[in-house]
Amino acid sequence: MAAKAIDLLLEEKAHAEGRNLYAEGKARAMARTLALQGPRALPGALFDALMSSFVALASQRTLGREEAALEAFFAAVEQAWGASTRRPVTEVLAQVRSTWPYAAALHQEDSPFPSLEMSSLR
Repeated sequence: MAAKAIDLLLEEKAHAEGRNLYAEGKARAMARTLALQGPRALPGALFDALMSSFVALASQRTLGREEAALEAFFAAVEQAWGASTRRPVTEVLAQVRSTWPYAAALHQEDSPFPSLEMSSLR
């Protein structure tokens, strides 16, 4: 989930700004930092809450409640950023804090990333 959050939020923002997070492995390094150091950096259940809120945000089940999912995700990001005890994790979360427009775009009709679930085949 950490890698998908980096791809769908930070990489989209970087691309819009003319930067390439895949160059020199930056996206991978950020995802690894969040995935491997996040559980220790975020006390209690904050890491799980952060990842769960991202899944909820990117899920089909959020349709019709996108704004609530956005608010819940960014509340989790803010809480995690403020509580982080490891600088590399704090730095990744600081970047995620600025991705609201990209998170909001996940459920737009023309989004290339409509949801994390596979749609059923008919």
